[in-house]
Amino acid sequence: KMRLPPLPSLKELIRLYGLQAKQQLSQNFIMDLQLAGKFARTAGPLKGKTVIEVGCGPGSITRALLQEDTGYVVGVEKDERFQPILKTLEQATRFPDPRFNIVYGDMTTIKEDDLIRSIVPPESVNEKGEKLDRWEMSADESPVRIVGNLPFGVATELLLKWLRLLHKREGIFNGDWGRVPLILAFQTEVADRITAPINTKEYTRLSVMTQLLCEAKSCFVIQSKSFVPPPDVTATVVRLEPRKKPLFDVDYEVLERLLREMYSQRRKKLSNSVMQIAKDRAQADEMLAECGIDPNARPENLNVEKWCLLANAVSSRSPVIAASQPITPSPLSSKVSL
Repeated sequence: KMRLPPLPSLKELIRLYGLQAKQQLSQNFIMDLQLAGKFARTAGPLKGKTVIEVGCGPGSITRALLQEDTGYVVGVEKDERFQPILKTLEQATRFPDPRFNIVYGDMTTIKEDDLIRSIVPPESVNEKGEKLDRWEMSADESPVRIVGNLPFGVATELLLKWLRLLHKREGIFNGDWGRVPLILAFQTEVADRITAPINTKEYTRLSVMTQLLCEAKSCFVIQSKSFVPPPDVTATVVRLEPRKKPLFDVDYEVLERLLREMYSQRRKKLSNSVMQIAKDRAQADEMLAECGIDPNARPENLNVEKWCLLANAVSSRSPVIAASQPITPSPLSSKVSL
C-alpha cells in the first residue's frame, strides 16, 4: 500500500473550514477511513489503474483510493466549498509524480472520456506491437474504474446516463478503455432494484435496463450511522461490470420508453397496459402472443428476454413508443417505479 504524507484529519479540516453537508445537494459523507478503505478495495486491485471518483466531498474515499496504490484519481465534485480540503490532498500527492486532480462540475453533464484521455492512452498494444481489443478482456483488466458514493438525489439519473452510453458503446464505454467497471453506493432501496430478480416488488425498469447490459452485484451495506449527517436510510455498494454484449438484441430507447410506460401502470395486467400503446385489443393480444407472454402477467413477471421481445414487437407497431426523438432525462421522483 502507498502511504500518504501526514495530513490533518477529515474532522479537523471540516471544522477548520466550517463545512456542513448541503441537503439540496443530497450530501452524506463517509468519514470512517476504514469504511472508505473497504469501499476502495471493492474496486479490485487498483495498482496502476485510473479511477474517476464521483463526488469526492471531503475526500475520505479519495484518500483510501490513493492508499490502495491507485495510479491516478480524477475527482469530480460539484460543491466548490471543498476546494481547500481537496487542494491539500492534491498538493500532498504531487511528488514524485502527480496522482490526483480535482475537476469541479456536474457529473450528469461531464464526459468521462475527456477526463482521462490524456492520462490513459485510448489504445493498447501487446508485446508484438499488435493492437489489443480491450473490450474482449475481463472488466478487471480495464485500466479505468468509476467509483463513487453517489448523492442519493442524482444517483439514478447518473446510472441511466451510463447505461445509455454503454448501450451505444460511446464515451467512456467506446471500447478504448475496455469494459470499465463501476463501483457505486446507492440508497439501498435503489440498489435492491438494480439487482432484483423477477417476481419481486423490487424488480422494476431499472432492474431490466441494468441487467440487460451489466452483471450487477451487491457488495455490502453502509449503515446510516456511518454517514455524516446520518440519512434516514442505509446505502449499499454495488459493483457493475459491463457485459461484452447485451443479453438480447433490442432497440434500447424503445425498451426504455416501453418500460417507463408499463411500469407507470404496474398493478395492471399487461393485456390492459399494452392496449394503451396498441392500435386496439386485437393488436395488443397479438403482440403478447407473439412474445409468449401471459396476458394476465404484470410487469414484474417478465424476465429481461421477454421485455426485449416485447420491445421489438412494439417497435414495429407503435409509433408512440417507437418515436425517433431521443429520450431526455426527466425529473425523478420517489413515486416513479424505477
